[in-house]
Amino acid sequence: MDQWWFDPGFGSRVRAGVRIPGSDRGFAGGGGGGAMPGSTDVRRRIGSRDGGRGVRAVGNPGDLCVTSRRRDANIEYMPDGRLSWTASSRLLAGGTRGEARAHHLDPPRSPWSAADLRYRDLPSADPGSGAAPLLLLHGFAGSAADWDGVAPLLAHDRRVLAYDHRGHGDSAKFGERSAYTFDHLSADLESFTERMLPEPFDLLGHSMGGVLALRYTLAHPDRVRSLVLMDTAAEPTSSAVQRVLSRGLNAVVGRWGLGPLLTLLKPFTRAPADASPEDLARRERQSRALAGMDRAAFVGCARALGAYPSLVGRLAEVSCPVTVVVGEHDRRLRGAAEQFAAGIPGARLRVIAGAKHSPQTEQPERWLAAVREHLAR
Repeated sequence: MDQWWFDPGFGSRVRAGVRIPGSDRGFAGGGGGGAMPGSTDVRRRIGSRDGGRGVRAVGNPGDLCVTSRRRDANIEYMPDGRLSWTASSRLLAGGTRGEARAHHLDPPRSPWSAADLRYRDLPSADPGSGAAPLLLLHGFAGSAADWDGVAPLLAHDRRVLAYDHRGHGDSAKFGERSAYTFDHLSADLESFTERMLPEPFDLLGHSMGGVLALRYTLAHPDRVRSLVLMDTAAEPTSSAVQRVLSRGLNAVVGRWGLGPLLTLLKPFTRAPADASPEDLARRERQSRALAGMDRAAFVGCARALGAYPSLVGRLAEVSCPVTVVVGEHDRRLRGAAEQFAAGIPGARLRVIAGAKHSPQTEQPERWLAAVREHLAR
C-alpha cells in the first residue's frame, strides 16, 4: 500500500493514506483515519498501485482519506489518479513550499524498476493563465531544494514541479552503483511525466539534469513545449586529470561515505554573514539532502557523467524553442553552452553575470529574468 504526505507550508501538514477496504486500521502504515479537530475531511476513490509507477485510477479501489489543518489549502483528486494541493496566491507569494512525498511500503524490486520519487508540486497562483507547466530537474548531488528560492516565484503564473532524482534527497535509494545510470534516470523521468504531466510542458535541466532533459526532448519531441539547458553539456567535458581526481574521490566516498567530502566542502559552502533567514534555511535543506545522498548514487552518477554517449550529432534534431543558460564563471561549461547555441536551430544563449555553476542560487534575479524571457516565447 502507499502512504502520502502533503505539506502546503511550514507548520502545517496534510496527510493522506489509502484505506484498506474492510479494515479498521485507518491509514496504511499507521495512524487513525479520522480528521483532526478544525480540519477538513475529504473522501474519494482511488486505484491500486500500478506496477510500481504510482497510483492510478484502475484496479480495485479503496477509500482515500485526506485531512488538512489549513482552510486556505485545498486538496484535489484528479481524474487520472493524481493528487495535488492548491494554495492561495497569498501563500505562494509568501514563499510557501508545497511537498508531496510518496513512500511505497514495499522495497524497490530491482534497479531497473522506476524509483519512488520525492517531489514538489506548486500550483499556479493564476490558474487561468493557460501557461504550460514547468518541470525542473536538478543536477548531480543536488535535490529539489535547489529550486526553493525561485520555484514559488515562477509559480505565480504556472504550475511548477521538481523532484529528487533516485539516490538523491528523499527519493528511493538502491545501495548499488549499477542502479545509477542515465538509462535509469531517464526511466524515472519518463515514469514521472507520464503520471504527472499528461500535456506538453516546459522542461528545464541543470547540469546532470540538463543531460536528462536533452535526452528526453530527443526521445519525446511532442511532449516538450520548450527546453532550457543550464550549465550542462552534450558530451562529457572532464579532462584526463579531472577523471583521475574523480576516480579518487569516488573511491573515498564509496568506502567512507559522504562525511569526509562534506567536511572538506564546509569552508567553501558557509553562508555569508548577511545571509537572510530564508537563504540559511535553503542552505540547510541542501546540506541535509547532500548528507542523505546514497553513496552508491554519488559514485554511479559520477561515473555516468564521465562516460555518457555524445549527443552533439543530434542537436539539430531539437525543434522546440531552446534557451541555453550558463554562469559567467562556469569555465568548464561555457564552451559547452556555446556548442548548444550553435548546434540547436534557433537556440538563444544567456550568460548569467556573476554566476558560476548554479545561477539560480548565485544570481537568482538575473536567472529568473532569463527564464521568464524564455517562457514568454
